[in-house]
Amino acid sequence: MSGPAGGARRSTRLLDAIERIGNRLPAPATLFLIGAVLVMILSQVAASLDWTVEKTISREVTQPVVDAAGQPLLDASGAQITRAVVDPATGAPKRELAVVRVRAVSLLTSEGIYWALRSMVTNFTAFPPLGVVLVAMLGIGLAEKSGFIGALLKATLLSVPPALLTPTVIFVGVMSSMGLDAGYVVLPPVAAALYQSVGRSPVVGIAAVFAGVSAGFGANLLPTSLDPLLANFTTASAQLIDPGYTVAATANWWFMIASTVLLTFVGWGVTALFVEPRFSGKGVEDGGAGPGAGAAADRRLTRVEKRGLLLAILVAVAVCALCAAGALIPGAPLYGVDGPFPRWVKVIVPLIFFAFLLPGLVYGLATGSLRSDKDVAATFGETMAGMGSYIVLAFFAAQFIAYFAHSGLGEMLAISGGRVLARAALPDALLMIGFIGVVTSSSARCRPSTPSSLRSSCRCSCRSASAPS
Repeated sequence: MSGPAGGARRSTRLLDAIERIGNRLPAPATLFLIGAVLVMILSQVAASLDWTVEKTISREVTQPVVDAAGQPLLDASGAQITRAVVDPATGAPKRELAVVRVRAVSLLTSEGIYWALRSMVTNFTAFPPLGVVLVAMLGIGLAEKSGFIGALLKATLLSVPPALLTPTVIFVGVMSSMGLDAGYVVLPPVAAALYQSVGRSPVVGIAAVFAGVSAGFGANLLPTSLDPLLANFTTASAQLIDPGYTVAATANWWFMIASTVLLTFVGWGVTALFVEPRFSGKGVEDGGAGPGAGAAADRRLTRVEKRGLLLAILVAVAVCALCAAGALIPGAPLYGVDGPFPRWVKVIVPLIFFAFLLPGLVYGLATGSLRSDKDVAATFGETMAGMGSYIVLAFFAAQFIAYFAHSGLGEMLAISGGRVLARAALPDALLMIGFIGVVTSSSARCRPSTPSSLRSSCRCSCRSASAPS
């Protein structure tokens, strides 16, 4: 069959096939386990073949320290003691370029297996993304489970005029990434009811908000708990080559801000030009708009929720003001630079923790969703229980990265791959497109799964919002 309908069916079949293939892939933790085993095998192969690569490094010029008789001095271990040679013109230590060989270290030898067993626990506990995510999620989890994040998202949607409903829905969907999966659960039913209340298709509301939540998950106007996670993953990878390299959690901040604005306008345009016109002439049973008077009444905030939200917002503003003062006032704890980054950047994870914890705690106490310290502790426990799959993933990812670094394969492959790209002399634009393609493909399995509650909430929203009053 030809025509638009036939093309749509072919596109649907293609997407279904891609989904089936993706669903057959092993779990991410299993993929890291397979990768760790492959690294062990490849390290043995590379060591057996005596594979080496050369790299050029910059190092200080040193000279041996001698005694009065001119004999070299040795330390307690018997190694020769050296000292840096100082450039008399600059007073700084002299440096020179040197070529060194990097060799593969087998992980299947007796020493290699012993190292893998001895370092298994420290590989896990020292894995940078582990601690930062768990700490940030304690605060975010309490803010979400107390109802603060959901109330904030609903209040934002309920306060906009109908003409700006679509861009606001998409923008709030993008911003909901600060609460991780909260946007998937809270926003679809609210968006559906709001669209129905102004005589528009509830399905369009669900589509718009889902586009904002899913497509904009990596964008935001503020750093989220995802940024320290990604920064630490990138740092762990970069340190395979440069052990002193550190990626700041705010490295993508300007890109995230620009992406938030771009995604909002693109989503608005696609919804207004393509999605909504498809449902404008459909009946209620096909997702079109139906009688909507008062359809959003049951979605509005109660008086208690409004009071709790107001108090929580005031606390959030106070926390932000306190952080800004700490970073701008000389002598304050966050003022100044620590290494290559401002001090406030180095503590972004604790700041995220308190920025969500305190407003969430105030909202919970004001609305009664949190009544005592036992409720708070139980909420923390529920949050950590929900992080179980991530902890399993982090364990196997930590082993894989540690094996990759200890074997030397990470550095050797990076050097060899860089030389291949240099010899290929690809245009910058083509190289960037290829890099984006690799990153996009690899992130397909890392995208957060859609909660099952989203599917049920979408179905309930369509039924309740589309039913005649």
